[in-house]
Amino acid sequence: MQEILKSESFNELLSLLAFGSGLIFGIVSIFHSEREYLLRITAIFLVVSVSLFANNAYCYFASIFIIATAVTQLDFLQNLAAIIRGSKEYFDYKKETIPVNEIEKSKEEEIEEAERISEKKDKDSNLLDIQSSALEHSNLSGRQFFLLVENQTFRYLEKKYRQPIEKYQRIISNGRNVVEFDGIISTKEFDIILELKASRRTLYPAKFLKEMLERQLEGVREYKRLSKKRVEFKLIFVGELRESSKDRIKKLIKEMNTENTDIQISVDLLTFEDIDFKTDITDSNKS
Repeated sequence: MQEILKSESFNELLSLLAFGSGLIFGIVSIFHSEREYLLRITAIFLVVSVSLFANNAYCYFASIFIIATAVTQLDFLQNLAAIIRGSKEYFDYKKETIPVNEIEKSKEEEIEEAERISEKKDKDSNLLDIQSSALEHSNLSGRQFFLLVENQTFRYLEKKYRQPIEKYQRIISNGRNVVEFDGIISTKEFDIILELKASRRTLYPAKFLKEMLERQLEGVREYKRLSKKRVEFKLIFVGELRESSKDRIKKLIKEMNTENTDIQISVDLLTFEDIDFKTDITDSNKS
């Protein structure tokens, strides 16, 4: 009995009991309707088993956080981790990934607005001329098309900058949404905020583009204040733009740089070929 109660032997015994309990709950979860909760219990027992077997203070500490993710709110754990790290910046602002359904809804509304303005062909809309392409007649909805283009564009940019992109980020400060970005490239020296635009139509409203960029620029400025980092704002426009339209966009960016000296603004004008976006990609996503 004394041998069993020795520290190492007792830890090993508890570890085996926890492992056995986890194995039982895992098997039961296969046949039970409440599978999600049983799998959580299984995971908790396995984590306890590993940490007891390791008999290490760091493992105990890590297991507390791992188990806590199953029984408490993630925000609480993030706050606790920030306190332990002594990260004051975390409480000034934080990033979170925008849910997929919100991304889809936002993109759909943006595309519908741009196409509605383009179809009116109002002189005040100051329409950009875009060459016709096979993609204009694809069966994809505007939302499907745009999300596929963005995915290919992110891949292209990650190869170009050799940096991972934090996609679809929402910046939160003092419990409120400050701004949402299509992407953020973080480097040691500065952050690059990405604004992605694309069009498969032959017309795109330049006035609409300018208004959206000006709104986003205010968010970029607020992000710069919160992050206390140097920030660049980059427009990525994907489409078969004619040279005259390219010149107009570059002129727009130049004017915005003149008016906003605190933020460097730049633009990359890409074609569908540049990002390796082809009609066969759209065809594979029709089903």
